[in-house]
Amino acid sequence: MAGNSLGQAMRSAIEASWYQDKPGWTQILAPLECLYRRVVATRFQRRIKQLNSPPVIVVGNISVGGTGKTPCVQALVLWLRSQGLRPGIISRGYGSQSEQFPLAVDADTDVTLSGDETKMLALACQCPVVIDPNRKQALLYITEHFDVDIVISDDGLQHYGLPRAIEIAVIDGKRGLGNKHCLPVGPLREPEQRLTQVDLVLQNGLSTTGEPLYNNAVVFTLTPVHWVNVKTGERLPLQSLTANGSLCAVAAIGNPQRFFDTLTVLALPFDSTAFADHHQFTAQDFAEYGGRTVVMTEKDAVKCAAFAADNWWYLKVQANIPEPVFDELTNRLALRTNSSPFD
Repeated sequence: MAGNSLGQAMRSAIEASWYQDKPGWTQILAPLECLYRRVVATRFQRRIKQLNSPPVIVVGNISVGGTGKTPCVQALVLWLRSQGLRPGIISRGYGSQSEQFPLAVDADTDVTLSGDETKMLALACQCPVVIDPNRKQALLYITEHFDVDIVISDDGLQHYGLPRAIEIAVIDGKRGLGNKHCLPVGPLREPEQRLTQVDLVLQNGLSTTGEPLYNNAVVFTLTPVHWVNVKTGERLPLQSLTANGSLCAVAAIGNPQRFFDTLTVLALPFDSTAFADHHQFTAQDFAEYGGRTVVMTEKDAVKCAAFAADNWWYLKVQANIPEPVFDELTNRLALRTNSSPFD
Protein backbone atom coordinates (compact mmCIF):
# COMPACT_ATOMS: atom_id res chain seq x y z
CA MET A 1 0.00 0.00 0.00
CA ALA A 2 2.97 2.32 0.68
CA GLY A 3 4.21 1.91 -2.88
CA ASN A 4 0.75 2.62 -4.22
CA SER A 5 0.49 5.75 -2.05
CA LEU A 6 3.82 7.04 -3.35
CA GLY A 7 2.85 6.38 -6.95
CA GLN A 8 -0.51 8.06 -6.45
CA ALA A 9 1.19 11.09 -4.90
CA MET A 10 3.52 11.42 -7.90
CA ARG A 11 0.61 11.06 -10.30
CA SER A 12 -1.36 13.69 -8.40
CA ALA A 13 1.56 16.12 -8.54
CA ILE A 14 1.92 15.69 -12.29
CA GLU A 15 -1.81 16.06 -12.95
CA ALA A 16 -1.98 19.13 -10.71
CA SER A 17 0.61 20.77 -12.97
CA TRP A 18 -1.19 19.66 -16.13
CA TYR A 19 -4.63 20.85 -15.10
CA GLN A 20 -3.97 24.17 -13.38
CA ASP A 21 -4.56 27.59 -14.96
CA LYS A 22 -1.08 29.01 -14.39
CA PRO A 23 2.14 27.36 -15.67
CA GLY A 24 3.14 24.37 -13.52
CA TRP A 25 6.46 22.79 -12.66
CA THR A 26 6.32 20.49 -15.71
CA GLN A 27 7.20 23.57 -17.81
CA ILE A 28 10.85 22.72 -17.14
CA LEU A 29 10.33 19.76 -19.49
CA ALA A 30 9.49 22.03 -22.46
CA PRO A 31 12.48 20.82 -24.58
CA LEU A 32 11.15 17.26 -24.32
CA GLU A 33 7.72 18.46 -25.42
CA CYS A 34 9.25 20.00 -28.56
CA LEU A 35 10.90 16.68 -29.39
CA TYR A 36 7.67 14.81 -28.71
CA ARG A 37 5.68 17.10 -31.03
CA ARG A 38 8.17 16.54 -33.86
CA VAL A 39 7.95 12.78 -33.52
CA VAL A 40 4.13 12.88 -33.50
CA ALA A 41 4.03 15.17 -36.55
CA THR A 42 6.36 12.88 -38.50
CA ARG A 43 4.37 9.77 -37.67
CA PHE A 44 1.05 11.50 -38.40
CA GLN A 45 2.09 12.03 -42.02
CA ARG A 46 1.99 8.26 -42.48
CA ARG A 47 -1.61 7.98 -41.25
CA ILE A 48 -3.73 5.69 -43.44
CA LYS A 49 -7.19 7.18 -43.96
CA GLN A 50 -8.92 4.86 -46.37
CA LEU A 51 -10.17 1.36 -45.79
CA ASN A 52 -12.06 -0.77 -48.28
CA SER A 53 -13.64 -3.59 -46.29
CA PRO A 54 -14.50 -3.87 -43.52
CA PRO A 55 -14.54 -0.23 -42.43
CA VAL A 56 -12.78 0.68 -39.18
CA ILE A 57 -14.08 3.22 -36.66
CA VAL A 58 -11.28 4.43 -34.40
CA VAL A 59 -12.47 5.68 -30.99
CA GLY A 60 -9.68 7.38 -29.07
CA ASN A 61 -8.56 10.49 -27.26
CA ILE A 62 -5.74 13.00 -27.54
CA SER A 63 -5.14 13.28 -23.80
CA VAL A 64 -3.77 10.95 -21.14
CA GLY A 65 -6.29 9.58 -18.66
CA GLY A 66 -9.90 8.52 -18.75
CA THR A 67 -12.40 10.36 -20.92
CA GLY A 68 -15.24 7.83 -21.13
CA LYS A 69 -13.96 6.27 -24.33
CA THR A 70 -14.68 2.63 -23.49
CA PRO A 71 -18.39 3.18 -22.66
CA CYS A 72 -18.64 4.93 -26.03
CA VAL A 73 -17.24 1.80 -27.70
CA GLN A 74 -19.90 -0.28 -25.95
CA ALA A 75 -22.64 2.10 -27.11
CA LEU A 76 -21.36 1.97 -30.69
CA VAL A 77 -21.31 -1.83 -30.70
CA LEU A 78 -24.91 -1.96 -29.49
CA TRP A 79 -26.00 0.56 -32.12
CA LEU A 80 -24.18 -1.19 -34.98
CA ARG A 81 -25.72 -4.50 -33.99
CA SER A 82 -29.17 -2.87 -33.92
CA GLN A 83 -28.54 -1.80 -37.52
CA GLY A 84 -28.02 -5.41 -38.58
CA LEU A 85 -24.21 -5.27 -38.66
CA ARG A 86 -21.71 -7.72 -37.17
CA PRO A 87 -19.18 -5.58 -35.26
CA GLY A 88 -15.85 -6.65 -33.85
CA ILE A 89 -13.39 -4.84 -31.58
CA ILE A 90 -9.62 -4.56 -31.80
CA SER A 91 -7.35 -3.07 -29.17
CA ARG A 92 -3.76 -2.86 -28.04
CA GLY A 93 -4.75 -4.79 -24.93
CA TYR A 94 -3.01 -2.54 -22.45
CA GLY A 95 -1.75 -4.51 -19.45
CA SER A 96 -1.79 -7.82 -21.31
CA GLN A 97 0.89 -10.28 -20.21
CA SER A 98 0.35 -12.58 -23.15
CA GLU A 99 3.46 -13.78 -24.96
CA GLN A 100 1.58 -14.49 -28.17
CA PHE A 101 -0.33 -12.07 -30.40
CA PRO A 102 -2.82 -11.61 -31.95
CA LEU A 103 -4.98 -12.88 -29.09
CA ALA A 104 -8.72 -13.42 -29.30
CA VAL A 105 -10.37 -12.43 -26.01
CA ASP A 106 -13.58 -13.97 -24.69
CA ALA A 107 -15.30 -14.59 -21.38
CA ASP A 108 -12.89 -17.43 -20.54
CA THR A 109 -9.66 -15.51 -21.22
CA ASP A 110 -7.56 -14.86 -18.12
CA VAL A 111 -7.56 -11.12 -17.40
CA THR A 112 -3.78 -11.16 -17.01
CA LEU A 113 -3.58 -12.18 -20.67
CA SER A 114 -6.29 -9.88 -22.01
CA GLY A 115 -5.86 -6.71 -19.95
CA ASP A 116 -8.77 -5.22 -18.01
CA GLU A 117 -10.49 -3.05 -20.63
CA THR A 118 -10.60 -5.69 -23.35
CA LYS A 119 -11.87 -8.36 -20.97
CA MET A 120 -14.60 -5.96 -19.89
CA LEU A 121 -15.52 -5.26 -23.52
CA ALA A 122 -15.62 -8.97 -24.36
CA LEU A 123 -18.00 -9.62 -21.45
CA ALA A 124 -20.20 -6.58 -22.03
CA CYS A 125 -20.43 -6.56 -25.83
CA GLN A 126 -20.50 -10.29 -26.61
CA CYS A 127 -18.72 -9.75 -29.93
CA PRO A 128 -15.31 -10.78 -31.30
CA VAL A 129 -12.45 -8.96 -29.54
CA VAL A 130 -8.82 -9.24 -30.66
CA ILE A 131 -5.77 -7.60 -29.10
CA ASP A 132 -2.32 -6.94 -30.51
CA PRO A 133 0.18 -4.12 -29.86
CA ASN A 134 0.23 -3.88 -33.66
CA ARG A 135 -3.39 -3.00 -34.32
CA LYS A 136 -3.03 -3.63 -38.04
CA GLN A 137 -2.20 -7.24 -37.21
CA ALA A 138 -5.24 -7.37 -34.94
CA LEU A 139 -7.37 -6.06 -37.81
CA LEU A 140 -6.09 -8.73 -40.21
CA TYR A 141 -6.70 -11.46 -37.64
CA ILE A 142 -10.24 -10.46 -36.73
CA THR A 143 -11.30 -10.20 -40.38
CA GLU A 144 -9.75 -13.57 -41.23
CA HIS A 145 -11.02 -15.53 -38.23
CA PHE A 146 -14.39 -13.95 -37.42
CA ASP A 147 -17.53 -13.04 -39.33
CA VAL A 148 -17.40 -9.26 -38.89
CA ASP A 149 -18.39 -6.56 -41.36
CA ILE A 150 -17.31 -3.51 -39.34
CA VAL A 151 -14.53 -3.05 -36.77
CA ILE A 152 -14.14 -0.64 -33.86
CA SER A 153 -10.67 0.15 -32.63
CA ASP A 154 -10.74 0.85 -28.89
CA ASP A 155 -8.14 3.60 -28.74
CA GLY A 156 -5.61 3.78 -31.56
CA LEU A 157 -6.07 7.37 -32.70
CA GLN A 158 -2.28 7.69 -32.59
CA HIS A 159 -1.66 4.24 -34.12
CA TYR A 160 -1.21 5.76 -37.56
CA GLY A 161 -0.42 2.50 -39.34
CA LEU A 162 -4.00 1.33 -38.77
CA PRO A 163 -6.33 2.03 -41.72
CA ARG A 164 -9.43 3.89 -40.64
CA ALA A 165 -12.64 5.08 -42.25
CA ILE A 166 -13.85 7.17 -39.31
CA GLU A 167 -12.04 8.84 -36.42
CA ILE A 168 -13.85 9.74 -33.18
CA ALA A 169 -12.09 11.66 -30.42
CA VAL A 170 -13.53 11.59 -26.90
CA ILE A 171 -12.71 14.45 -24.53
CA ASP A 172 -13.53 15.10 -20.90
CA GLY A 173 -15.92 18.00 -20.39
CA LYS A 174 -14.78 18.79 -16.87
CA ARG A 175 -11.01 18.52 -17.19
CA GLY A 176 -10.82 19.53 -20.85
CA LEU A 177 -7.33 19.41 -22.31
CA GLY A 178 -5.61 20.78 -19.23
CA ASN A 179 -2.86 23.27 -20.02
CA LYS A 180 -3.07 22.20 -23.71
CA HIS A 181 0.58 21.19 -23.81
CA CYS A 182 1.81 17.86 -25.13
CA LEU A 183 3.62 15.29 -23.02
CA PRO A 184 5.46 15.61 -20.72
CA VAL A 185 4.62 19.29 -20.04
CA GLY A 186 0.89 18.61 -20.39
CA PRO A 187 -1.53 15.70 -20.83
CA LEU A 188 -1.86 15.77 -24.64
CA ARG A 189 -0.78 12.87 -26.83
CA GLU A 190 -1.28 15.06 -29.88
CA PRO A 191 -1.62 18.84 -30.32
CA GLU A 192 -5.06 20.36 -29.80
CA GLN A 193 -5.34 21.00 -33.57
CA ARG A 194 -5.82 17.26 -34.04
CA LEU A 195 -9.45 17.70 -32.99
CA THR A 196 -10.08 19.63 -36.20
CA GLN A 197 -8.92 16.63 -38.24
CA VAL A 198 -11.14 13.90 -36.78
CA ASP A 199 -14.65 13.17 -37.99
CA LEU A 200 -16.43 13.54 -34.67
CA VAL A 201 -15.60 14.95 -31.25
CA LEU A 202 -17.62 13.53 -28.36
CA GLN A 203 -17.48 15.46 -25.09
CA ASN A 204 -18.18 13.58 -21.87
CA GLY A 205 -20.40 15.99 -19.94
CA LEU A 206 -20.57 19.77 -20.03
CA SER A 207 -17.62 21.96 -19.14
CA THR A 208 -17.57 24.11 -16.00
CA THR A 209 -19.13 26.91 -18.08
CA GLY A 210 -22.00 24.67 -19.13
CA GLU A 211 -21.00 24.78 -22.79
CA PRO A 212 -19.20 22.44 -25.20
CA LEU A 213 -15.44 22.97 -25.17
CA TYR A 214 -15.34 23.09 -28.97
CA ASN A 215 -17.79 24.21 -31.62
CA ASN A 216 -17.77 20.78 -33.26
CA ALA A 217 -18.09 18.79 -30.02
CA VAL A 218 -21.23 16.78 -29.29
CA VAL A 219 -21.95 16.37 -25.59
CA PHE A 220 -22.90 12.96 -24.25
CA THR A 221 -23.41 11.74 -20.70
CA LEU A 222 -22.45 8.67 -18.70
CA THR A 223 -25.49 7.47 -16.78
CA PRO A 224 -25.46 4.96 -13.91
CA VAL A 225 -27.72 2.01 -14.72
CA HIS A 226 -27.59 -0.45 -11.81
CA TRP A 227 -25.28 -2.26 -9.41
CA VAL A 228 -23.85 -5.64 -10.35
CA ASN A 229 -22.46 -8.11 -7.85
CA VAL A 230 -18.82 -8.80 -8.72
CA LYS A 231 -19.04 -12.42 -7.55
CA THR A 232 -22.49 -13.55 -8.68
CA GLY A 233 -23.64 -11.09 -11.35
CA GLU A 234 -26.78 -10.24 -9.38
CA ARG A 235 -28.21 -6.83 -10.25
CA LEU A 236 -29.56 -4.23 -7.84
CA PRO A 237 -31.37 -0.95 -8.55
CA LEU A 238 -29.25 2.12 -7.86
CA GLN A 239 -31.05 3.04 -4.64
CA SER A 240 -31.13 -0.51 -3.26
CA LEU A 241 -27.49 -0.80 -2.24
CA THR A 242 -27.11 -0.59 1.52
CA ALA A 243 -24.22 -1.02 3.93
CA ASN A 244 -23.45 -0.74 7.61
CA GLY A 245 -21.58 2.53 7.66
CA SER A 246 -19.81 3.97 4.63
CA LEU A 247 -18.91 2.04 1.51
CA CYS A 248 -15.31 1.34 0.49
CA ALA A 249 -14.96 2.81 -3.01
CA VAL A 250 -11.90 1.84 -5.05
CA ALA A 251 -10.96 2.88 -8.57
CA ALA A 252 -8.00 2.11 -10.81
CA ILE A 253 -9.06 4.08 -13.88
CA GLY A 254 -7.69 7.04 -15.79
CA ASN A 255 -9.85 9.56 -13.94
CA PRO A 256 -10.95 7.97 -10.64
CA GLN A 257 -12.51 11.20 -9.42
CA ARG A 258 -15.31 10.80 -11.96
CA PHE A 259 -16.35 7.54 -10.30
CA PHE A 260 -16.22 9.10 -6.84
CA ASP A 261 -18.24 12.10 -8.06
CA THR A 262 -20.90 9.73 -9.35
CA LEU A 263 -21.17 8.09 -5.93
CA THR A 264 -21.60 11.53 -4.40
CA VAL A 265 -24.44 12.31 -6.81
CA LEU A 266 -26.05 9.01 -5.79
CA ALA A 267 -25.91 10.28 -2.17
CA LEU A 268 -23.91 7.28 -0.97
CA PRO A 269 -21.54 7.61 1.99
CA PHE A 270 -18.12 6.22 1.07
CA ASP A 271 -14.41 6.21 1.78
CA SER A 272 -12.37 6.40 -1.41
CA THR A 273 -9.05 4.90 -2.49
CA ALA A 274 -7.59 5.65 -5.92
CA PHE A 275 -5.07 3.29 -7.51
CA ALA A 276 -2.94 3.77 -10.59
CA ASP A 277 -4.77 3.18 -13.89
CA HIS A 278 -4.88 -0.55 -14.78
CA HIS A 279 -3.64 -1.54 -11.30
CA GLN A 280 -3.60 -5.33 -10.99
CA PHE A 281 -5.69 -5.91 -7.89
CA THR A 282 -4.99 -8.74 -5.47
CA ALA A 283 -6.94 -9.85 -2.42
CA GLN A 284 -4.30 -8.16 -0.27
CA ASP A 285 -5.38 -4.76 -1.59
CA PHE A 286 -8.70 -5.24 0.23
CA ALA A 287 -7.44 -6.82 3.45
CA GLU A 288 -7.83 -3.65 5.48
CA TYR A 289 -11.51 -3.30 4.55
CA GLY A 290 -12.56 -6.37 6.53
CA GLY A 291 -16.14 -7.30 5.77
CA ARG A 292 -17.23 -3.84 4.61
CA THR A 293 -19.15 -3.38 1.37
CA VAL A 294 -16.86 -2.54 -1.55
CA VAL A 295 -17.90 -0.71 -4.71
CA MET A 296 -15.85 -0.27 -7.88
CA THR A 297 -16.00 0.33 -11.64
CA GLU A 298 -16.82 -2.32 -14.21
CA LYS A 299 -13.24 -2.23 -15.51
CA ASP A 300 -11.87 -2.95 -12.04
CA ALA A 301 -14.40 -5.71 -11.39
CA VAL A 302 -12.98 -8.01 -14.08
CA LYS A 303 -9.70 -8.11 -12.12
CA CYS A 304 -11.41 -8.87 -8.82
CA ALA A 305 -13.96 -11.52 -9.78
CA ALA A 306 -11.71 -14.44 -8.80
CA PHE A 307 -11.43 -13.36 -5.14
CA ALA A 308 -14.47 -11.11 -4.68
CA ALA A 309 -16.54 -11.26 -1.49
CA ASP A 310 -20.32 -11.52 -1.49
CA ASN A 311 -20.76 -7.78 -0.81
CA TRP A 312 -18.59 -6.38 -3.61
CA TRP A 313 -20.42 -4.48 -6.35
CA TYR A 314 -19.58 -2.61 -9.51
CA LEU A 315 -21.52 0.27 -11.03
CA LYS A 316 -22.80 -0.35 -14.52
CA VAL A 317 -22.87 2.85 -16.60
CA GLN A 318 -23.92 3.57 -20.16
CA ALA A 319 -22.97 6.30 -22.61
CA ASN A 320 -26.01 8.24 -23.81
CA ILE A 321 -24.91 9.42 -27.24
CA PRO A 322 -27.29 11.79 -29.09
CA GLU A 323 -29.05 10.28 -32.10
CA PRO A 324 -27.61 12.84 -34.58
CA VAL A 325 -24.17 11.31 -33.95
CA PHE A 326 -25.35 8.00 -35.37
CA ASP A 327 -26.93 9.74 -38.37
CA GLU A 328 -23.59 11.45 -39.02
CA LEU A 329 -21.75 8.16 -38.72
CA THR A 330 -24.06 6.55 -41.24
CA ASN A 331 -23.44 9.33 -43.76
CA ARG A 332 -19.69 9.44 -43.27
CA LEU A 333 -19.28 5.67 -43.50
CA ALA A 334 -21.18 5.63 -46.77
CA LEU A 335 -19.00 8.46 -48.06
CA ARG A 336 -15.68 6.89 -47.03
CA THR A 337 -16.45 3.37 -48.22
CA ASN A 338 -18.27 4.40 -51.42
CA SER A 339 -21.22 2.30 -50.30
CA SER A 340 -23.37 2.08 -47.22
CA PRO A 341 -22.38 -0.68 -44.75
CA PHE A 342 -26.01 -0.69 -43.67
CA ASP A 343 -27.35 -2.01 -46.97
